[in-house]
Amino acid sequence: MLSVSLIQKVSLFQGGDNVYGDCEGEPGRRDCSALAAAYEGLRNHPSFVGAKSRLPRVAIWDDHDYGLNDGGAEFELRDDAKELFLDFFAVPADDPRRSRPGLHTAYAWGPPSRRVQLILLDLRYFRGRFTPSSAEDRRTYAAGRERYLVDQESTETILGEEQWAWLEEQFLEPATVRVVVASFQLAVTGHGFERW
Repeated sequence: MLSVSLIQKVSLFQGGDNVYGDCEGEPGRRDCSALAAAYEGLRNHPSFVGAKSRLPRVAIWDDHDYGLNDGGAEFELRDDAKELFLDFFAVPADDPRRSRPGLHTAYAWGPPSRRVQLILLDLRYFRGRFTPSSAEDRRTYAAGRERYLVDQESTETILGEEQWAWLEEQFLEPATVRVVVASFQLAVTGHGFERW
């Protein structure tokens, strides 16, 4: 019964890489026109138009709607990309995402005794740098030779302090079922692509 309730409330869920577009920038020049064009293409796509007109929806971003492949906190145009995302998904002016860093958000449906909570994590805005493997290793993509080195000693973060504190608060909310959404793998062993 809880899953039916969730499906009735959120029928169109977009979990990241909703569009593929980049932002480019250098001192004095900021350009997110390719990302804006990607959103415009989705806005006018017949299947999206039909789904949007009939179904409630929620969304979070990943790297390709963030504006930089595998991008994180180092990305200088992240706020430009964030504004495009918020405007495209018609996020109201009083929504907390408009006035704080990151796009993390949560939704809850049902009474406290039968509540479903949906938590959407932002794995881009605060994410520290991953250690890249050598160019030679990356060409093979064999086990242990993927894009990033697994660094057990790293002090880098995925969520950042502010989002971690927010997440802790979310887990204090009453819920019978919690669904946590991350745009890359949370529980995985032994590969060198983006992961926790």
